[in-house]
Amino acid sequence: MGKPSACDFKGPASLCPGKDLQNDPLNCGQCGHSCAVLHLAGTCSQGVCDGPCAPGYGDCNNNRAQDGCEAAVAANDIFNCGGCGLVCSAIHITAVCTAGACVGPCEAGYSDCDNDKQSGGCETWTQGDDPKNCGGCGKLCQGTCKAGVCN
Repeated sequence: MGKPSACDFKGPASLCPGKDLQNDPLNCGQCGHSCAVLHLAGTCSQGVCDGPCAPGYGDCNNNRAQDGCEAAVAANDIFNCGGCGLVCSAIHITAVCTAGACVGPCEAGYSDCDNDKQSGGCETWTQGDDPKNCGGCGKLCQGTCKAGVCN
């Protein structure tokens, strides 16, 4: 086992000779503090990590310097689906986030007629007596709509 270098220890500049703690993204603010944490394309400015988040990730807790871009907004997080704070609706839908889009299945008898599962879920009952959505979104019934069937 080799001898640890001075920068194997987090601490002040005296423990990290020759490193620029104000601008070095591998030793930002203190020895060994890397800005390349959690999907942050890290830069170090005045001893603070900053920089853009990697595609598909977001800094949803506004603490980029400490924990980077901690939220996978293009993954399966229903509370940050497609962006920080974008919550998938639970209105007559099983909330599912896939690749940053709310895509869950509707409850039986309900449909997503406005094509917005993120905020509206499956907002329309299509198995009722609505002549404008009789058995499906936008299915007009000129007769009588009963239980989603036009007569």
